[in-house]
Amino acid sequence: MTWVIPIELSLSDEVKKEYDRIENALVSIMRNNRKASQKIMSKYLQLLSTYPEQPYNQDPVIHPIYKDKENPIITPRDTSEKDLATLDIVERKVKNGERVLIYTNWVRLDTQEKLKNLLSEKGYITEILRVNIPPDKRETWVEDKVRKGIDVLI
Repeated sequence: MTWVIPIELSLSDEVKKEYDRIENALVSIMRNNRKASQKIMSKYLQLLSTYPEQPYNQDPVIHPIYKDKENPIITPRDTSEKDLATLDIVERKVKNGERVLIYTNWVRLDTQEKLKNLLSEKGYITEILRVNIPPDKRETWVEDKVRKGIDVLI
């Protein structure tokens, strides 16, 4: 029997500190500029909901009225703590002769390709099960990858 065990990660101090910095900057605009706050709410919610999951490659938040790209309200800093935690889990599992399935459910940014590159660079045989594989052919596709020695399936 194969077990799928979700692994929950707490926010690292680095990610939590950056999240708080982003939140404080956006809350300040929302409290101090009613007109801007109405226009920034969507970006505010999107950024704060995605940053803990993908604390990298997030776009700067530009003031909705002044639109000054040279002086954004906030530019989120990139952190890679999640990738390092994922790499650590993969290393432990593969050393134990296990294979790893990484399920990604938030893919606004290309986390799948990023993970595949990271793991492949470390020598792990990694594949992404893409949406263009028809559902009725996926089981056969996965079995083929397992026969070829896949370590990680994203």
